[in-house]
Amino acid sequence: MASPDLDPAPSATTKAPASRWRKLRRRILHRLTWWLGPTVIRFLIKSWRIKVVDREILEQAHVDGNGPIIAFWHQQILTSVGTHVGFPVDVLMSHHRDGALTAHIAGKLGYGIIRGSSSSGGSVALRQMVRAAQESSAVGITPDGPRGPAFQLAPGVFFLTAMLQRPLVATGYAASSYWQAKSWDTMIVPKPFATVVVAYTGLSQIPPRAAAKEGPARDALHDEVMAAMAAAAAKAKAALPK
Repeated sequence: MASPDLDPAPSATTKAPASRWRKLRRRILHRLTWWLGPTVIRFLIKSWRIKVVDREILEQAHVDGNGPIIAFWHQQILTSVGTHVGFPVDVLMSHHRDGALTAHIAGKLGYGIIRGSSSSGGSVALRQMVRAAQESSAVGITPDGPRGPAFQLAPGVFFLTAMLQRPLVATGYAASSYWQAKSWDTMIVPKPFATVVVAYTGLSQIPPRAAAKEGPARDALHDEVMAAMAAAAAKAKAALPK
């Protein structure tokens, strides 16, 4: 019996040009974003109608002249950077390629940059982050960065918060209209002229240094941070204009 005709499988030679084109396209897009990103973000910031809920929580969270640790999910990193321009805060950014791009944009907007990762498990890297953060007025951190899982707390946030002995302020965001990326973090970018709400919720107390390591103190801190993040998000959503 004669076998039916089958379409030949694509050869390596046909796959290669498409693969090279995708890589080239990514490089071009990355370069354009590097050049134009700060300008685009500035335009968006100026067009947003920003509403702040419980700002006094952020302003009062200072210890011996040092500002708090400000936590926001990676999904909201551009929204957070856009709504805190002028606030004395250094932002923790990863060495990952996407982190470098965001750090570049944040730096152009006037933020100080601390290179590291909240997911880092290495004690040397974490201690380097602590030393750098000690010179900062306030520290912004994405506790699920730089590559997820989204909305899950990485160990670095516990170490940083406990060792710096600063209050942690959870932030939540809501926007009346926005674009959403198909990335692991489902990045949100509020559209021009959107109403953007920022809400704050603080922890009940500064965590003990024991929370830097696994154990009951860290478990308690984990639950309190997750509850604070959820509360801030709920407050922001509730404050959106109906």
